[in-house]
Amino acid sequence: MSELLKPPSLNVIRSDVVSLVSARVEAIVRQARDVAYWLFVAIVALAPLPFGLTAPLPLAMACAGLALCLASADHTRLSSAHLLRLAPVLGAFAVYACAALLQMSPSAAAWIGAAPVWKELSGTRSGVDAYVSWTAGGPWLALGPAFLLVLSLLTAATLSLDRDRAMQLLKVVAISGTCYALYGILAHQIDPHKLLWRDKTAYLDAVTGTFVNRNTAATYWGSCAVVCMALALTEVDDRLRRRRGRRHLSGWLLALGICLVATAMTGSRAGGVATLAALAVGGGLWLAGGVYRGRSRWVMAGAGVFALIFVAQMLGGLVRGRVQEYGFFDQRRIEAYGDTLRMIADHPWLGVGLGNFATVFPRYRSEHLGSSGVWDRAHSTPLEIAAEMGLPVTIAITCCCLWIVYALLTGCLRRRRDRGIPVAGAGVAMLGMLHSSVDFSLQIAGYAVVFGAVVGCGLVQSVSTRGVTRSQSDVVTAE
Repeated sequence: MSELLKPPSLNVIRSDVVSLVSARVEAIVRQARDVAYWLFVAIVALAPLPFGLTAPLPLAMACAGLALCLASADHTRLSSAHLLRLAPVLGAFAVYACAALLQMSPSAAAWIGAAPVWKELSGTRSGVDAYVSWTAGGPWLALGPAFLLVLSLLTAATLSLDRDRAMQLLKVVAISGTCYALYGILAHQIDPHKLLWRDKTAYLDAVTGTFVNRNTAATYWGSCAVVCMALALTEVDDRLRRRRGRRHLSGWLLALGICLVATAMTGSRAGGVATLAALAVGGGLWLAGGVYRGRSRWVMAGAGVFALIFVAQMLGGLVRGRVQEYGFFDQRRIEAYGDTLRMIADHPWLGVGLGNFATVFPRYRSEHLGSSGVWDRAHSTPLEIAAEMGLPVTIAITCCCLWIVYALLTGCLRRRRDRGIPVAGAGVAMLGMLHSSVDFSLQIAGYAVVFGAVVGCGLVQSVSTRGVTRSQSDVVTAE
């Protein structure tokens, strides 16, 4: 009886207090991570809204929000296979950032050679530091879209390890893209001279939604169409495997149609072709990596070909007018590419400085371009990177892009369940990279966030648990 009435020892009390505090801390951490996930989802959904995040303040707020989400994520769940897929992204961005630092270093200017503008300025003013960059403060603001893209990709990869959250992220991208498409179509019919609350001064004959440029809008809605197709194919896969669950096939097909109509109404030639190519590649990857054999595979392939022909006719019918008026290739853009190549030849190692294309291009602008038009971008992201950052950085980024495509393609072919996630990543990666080779859609932060989110989600979900240790397989959802 005396033992029962004996008070607990100090060690027991300390152990109980530590257990309660640990449980409370773990609950707070879980809640913080849930908040971080939904904050990330909100940023991805709202990124296209304020004119594609082209203003400095929304861009800075998005960067801060994504950095907070990434810092709050559970990084211990990343396996070595996940880190292997993300390492080239970190390496390429490190090379990119180091090059930007070197462009603002007087030591690098003494080693490689300063920009001619500093030599001209030294003749009229003494004590002026010379740089590789043509301007003294350009790189830091221009670093924002690239930083935002990498943040979005890494945050999506860290927060999408769970299959359900990965699917949820894709659904948010598809639904938000469909809503923007509906708004763009209705706004164009009601008042084509308005862009949100501002007056629309360009592309009055095209649907641009909340974006300023028709080509960026086409790439965004084309990417949303690829995601809708991947979700619809996942529903088909579930039905063929006789899984239980909700059935939203008709809804995803309707969303796919709305996004395709909006893409066509932008009138973007490259956007329409890239969207069609991404849909074809995504459908082919889904079919090639599936379990369908014999007659079922031929039936699915025939249905896919018929759907692609229908989409091609719809996109081609609405874009045909611009092709007949301007041709499929823009001759002035080809001339600008030639002028950009001359700029690259004169500055092959570190370029003219990040964000300085618009400043330097007039010196290389040929008479064939005439005096009309403002060329503040190269209309080719690889060429602009080479002109601003140099060939070594361009090679590093190109190798990173090839690695991403390879990882996504292998994931599409190896997975047997939920193949729609890596298929969406592969299709969006191909669409964004292909279109950016002839335009600048990935340089618009509002699209770069969505691109990074879908690609990052596809990268981590392309990992198979067959090559992961038992302790890691509890948190990795790929089969």
